[in-house]
Amino acid sequence: MANGKFQNWLTYSIEQKTRAVIGFCVGSNSIENIKLIIGKLLLLKPQKNYTDRLPLSRNLIPRHIHKVFQYFTNRIERKNLALRTHIKRLFRKTIYYSKKEKYLEAYLRIYYWG
Repeated sequence: MANGKFQNWLTYSIEQKTRAVIGFCVGSNSIENIKLIIGKLLLLKPQKNYTDRLPLSRNLIPRHIHKVFQYFTNRIERKNLALRTHIKRLFRKTIYYSKKEKYLEAYLRIYYWG
């Protein structure tokens, strides 16, 4: 979500079998925000964690569970497509666009955990 020169990113993790969202963060694509998501994920003690080639996640996830595969990120990419289709608040050119980060985050909480 671009807001002038600042960009907000939606970073989230999903459980592989149920496809349920474990946690998400709206904000910059920084190591602090990614630490929040990975911290929640590691509390569940996963056996494997699949990510794309984002270099920030390599330092935060233990090597014995971290797997880098493009194939295993297909489910989250499909969820991204559904988000873009269902949530018009993510697009600047709609009247539903959320200018404030807290409103978008509140809407996403309702969307994910209803």
